[in-house]
Amino acid sequence: MDRYGISDQLDQSQLAALEKVMVDIGHGRSRSVLNLVAGRASHITRTSTKRELSPDDSDDVWTAHDYVAR
Repeated sequence: MDRYGISDQLDQSQLAALEKVMVDIGHGRSRSVLNLVAGRASHITRTSTKRELSPDDSDDVWTAHDYVAR
């Protein structure tokens, strides 16, 4: 799993500890803290990259999900 540079800043024991902590996200689903942090880092990377594109560069750059997450 690509962790968007998170693993560059943490050692293996820290990553393992974050992987063990589970968070209930509703509807009977849960994710590890590591998964949630990596997902957020991915989203930030994506939105930062898309922000540099003008609306004319691509019509599908921003979706409703991007606006809700902001």
